[in-house]
Amino acid sequence: MKKYGQSYITASNICVKRLYASNFLTSQQNHELNTITSILGNEINDAVSRTQHNPVLLSDTKKWSACMALHGYDVKSPPPANNGSSPRDLDYVPLTKAEIAEAVTDYKCKVKVNMMNTWLAVDAYYQRQTINEHPTQFQEMLQLKSVLIAGAKRVMTKY
Repeated sequence: MKKYGQSYITASNICVKRLYASNFLTSQQNHELNTITSILGNEINDAVSRTQHNPVLLSDTKKWSACMALHGYDVKSPPPANNGSSPRDLDYVPLTKAEIAEAVTDYKCKVKVNMMNTWLAVDAYYQRQTINEHPTQFQEMLQLKSVLIAGAKRVMTKY
C-alpha cells in the first residue's frame, strides 16, 4: 500500500523544529511549551489509540477490508496517514494506473461502509474528551503557540 502525506508531514516537522529553535519564546516559555507538548502528546496518542481500537471503527474496517477483497486487494486495514517516508514522495513520481485504481477502490469502499464519517465521529469524541480532561494545558499551549506564530509572521513579512 502507498504511504500518503509524508512529504507534508516531513516539511511540517522541520518547520516546527525551526520555530522551537527560534528566539520567539523565552527559555522559560520554550521549556513550558515543551513540557505541555510532551504531556499532551501522550494524551493525544492515547486518544488516537482509543480511536483505532474502537469497536464500531474496527467493524467498519473489517467491512472495508472485505470490500477491498472483492476488488482483488488483500489489505486488512487502511494505512495510517503518516506511516513513513517513501522515495516516491520525495521525487514526486506520477502515480501508475494501478495505484490510481487502488486509491479509487479504497475511497469507494470507505464510502460504501461509511468509514470516513465513523472515523471522524469517533476521533472527534476522543479528542473532545482529551481536551475536556486537560483544558488548562491546552489553553497554555494555545497561548504559547500564538507567540510563536506571531514571531513567525513578523519574520515572514520581511521577505
